[in-house]
Amino acid sequence: MTALYPTATTHPQVLIVADYLLQKFPALQKMRIRNLTWNDLGEKIDSSAQTINRPLNAMRKAPTNAEYPEPSYWVRARMLVHTVFTSQDFKYEKIRKRLIYSETPSTPALLTILSLWLAGELGISVSVTKYMVAVMLYAVSQSRGNWEILRC
Repeated sequence: MTALYPTATTHPQVLIVADYLLQKFPALQKMRIRNLTWNDLGEKIDSSAQTINRPLNAMRKAPTNAEYPEPSYWVRARMLVHTVFTSQDFKYEKIRKRLIYSETPSTPALLTILSLWLAGELGISVSVTKYMVAVMLYAVSQSRGNWEILRC
């Protein structure tokens, strides 16, 4: 079971159950079999998200700067999740509180809360962010809780 500790002095401490993630997300098992890194899998998910969101992005008509293209969804997702768990930034206080004080602190709750929040932040489907978050949580669990591996 995942445990969240609200008494942590710097940021929430999370225990992630990797077996749950492997069971619910077969792509993680395939990643291990094919000797892909978690980042390779995240980039594949991002590639699919770019294809799905291409029509939506065209409709937004936001000004683009060709000199400084916006980072991919995967890179932005990693940066956001890394910041939530490693910084004291007040901007992310609400999501930290949701994570710490969820009624059932478990891996599924952590996955759901982060996926929904990330979908809102990035403006993409929860079906995409769910897989991104699963890959990030699995990577962190395999690194024994080192959130720094998400730094871009």
